[in-house]
Amino acid sequence: MSKYLRKSKIKPDLILCSSSKRTRETLELLLPAFDKTVEIRHEYTLYEAGSQALLKRLKQVRRGVKSVMMIGHNTGLEHLALALTSGTETKSLASMRDKFPTLGLARIEISNSNWRSVGPGSAKLKEFVTPRSLD
Repeated sequence: MSKYLRKSKIKPDLILCSSSKRTRETLELLLPAFDKTVEIRHEYTLYEAGSQALLKRLKQVRRGVKSVMMIGHNTGLEHLALALTSGTETKSLASMRDKFPTLGLARIEISNSNWRSVGPGSAKLKEFVTPRSLD
């Protein structure tokens, strides 16, 4: 996944990572794909958070942050991604709905990086990538 992130030039401004050991280890494996200037926040409140808590956290992202990566736990992240991108069914959305595995990457676009207005159906799923799809 790190190679894919680097190749795709995915560069978040902010990484919100659960404080759990497993998510911190995952982040360490992904860090080589990013600039050293990326802001990283390890947050206990993301540990096993549900989709509503994750959405609440997204709404708190400060203005000027154009992209955020969340590293956390299922089912919260899966439900958040599905809620944000509900709307027109696409192949990627169907794939994400079918299974959101460990290291699954949902690339979601919101309009104008207006984090306060993000909510169900307000975003577009740009792609859904899994480790298996990269093999």
